[in-house]
Amino acid sequence: MSMLPTTFKKDEVLVLLGAGASVDAGIPHSAMMIQAIEEALAHEWREYSDLYNFVRSAIFYADGLHGTFGNDVLYNIERLVVSLDELARREEHPIYPFVGAWNPRLTQVAGPEFRLVTEFKTKIPCLSGWAIILLSGVGRKARQDVGQQFAVWIHAEVRSLAHQYLR
Repeated sequence: MSMLPTTFKKDEVLVLLGAGASVDAGIPHSAMMIQAIEEALAHEWREYSDLYNFVRSAIFYADGLHGTFGNDVLYNIERLVVSLDELARREEHPIYPFVGAWNPRLTQVAGPEFRLVTEFKTKIPCLSGWAIILLSGVGRKARQDVGQQFAVWIHAEVRSLAHQYLR
């Protein structure tokens, strides 16, 4: 599906949706998602808590190497899921030949064949019935196609609303 360049007419309404737009639809924002995950880790997801703590600590450690600490570290649901996704790729990851060995603690908390990484990553979108589409494991072309389809859909919806309410 190819997208033609969009031209806007004078006084045409343009709606830009950011990440916070999902909150009004009942989907929690990133900080709320992390909080819900941490609550689940304290109870029904206890088996993933060591893995989660390792991944979260690694993200903070990586940012600390660049001088970013504490509340300045960008830690959110996207970063958590992308990190899990990258770890789950293991030997299929392009940088695998350059890695001398996995961190020994990671191999302990990830389980055999990194089974817990894959399980944990799969559970996250299902928590509390979230309607989350995670595109981190999808190829660039597929992400572009989804984005283009969404753009066509939202453009039609906005035009429909404008026609109904701005007569």
